[in-house]
Amino acid sequence: MYARLSPAFAAPSTNHKTITAKSGQNVILTCQTPNNNILVVEWSRADLGDEYVFVFRDGQFDPANQHPSFKNRVGLQDRQMKDGDVSLILKDVTTSDAGTYECRVIQIGATRSNTGHINIISLKVVPPAASWLLMFVSKDVVDETLRRRRWIFWTDRWSDSFCCASCCCCCRFCDLQKT
Repeated sequence: MYARLSPAFAAPSTNHKTITAKSGQNVILTCQTPNNNILVVEWSRADLGDEYVFVFRDGQFDPANQHPSFKNRVGLQDRQMKDGDVSLILKDVTTSDAGTYECRVIQIGATRSNTGHINIISLKVVPPAASWLLMFVSKDVVDETLRRRRWIFWTDRWSDSFCCASCCCCCRFCDLQKT
């Protein structure tokens, strides 16, 4: 078990981004460090307590203490972390993924054994649009005029101009809309 990296070891980055995503999309939470001498990468979210979004240490992904909601949904954009790129891909976002994410990196520095870096990203997730299932049921007896037309108008508003005035079901609906 490892202890969480302390902010005392990390100098805050001037980068504080806000990303807005639609529910169901994949997002990239960017984090760039000055060099490749990376020992540990931690992606966390404050409301998760001691559990992480993603941790890379000892040359590999560390699943211990990963929050269950992120299992099989996160990974580094560049597994080799070339040029210090430790950006995180978060797949199939949901509204419960919204929050403030922190990227912390411990590196081997030229003058100190450990240097730190923090990147902060606020993720906003737009819920999916409402969907509707509309079923049309017809009876065996259909007015011949309506049968020949073979079209249906879909609209989100009612208007008398859509009434065919040739069948009883449509006319009854028109009458209901007028009251």
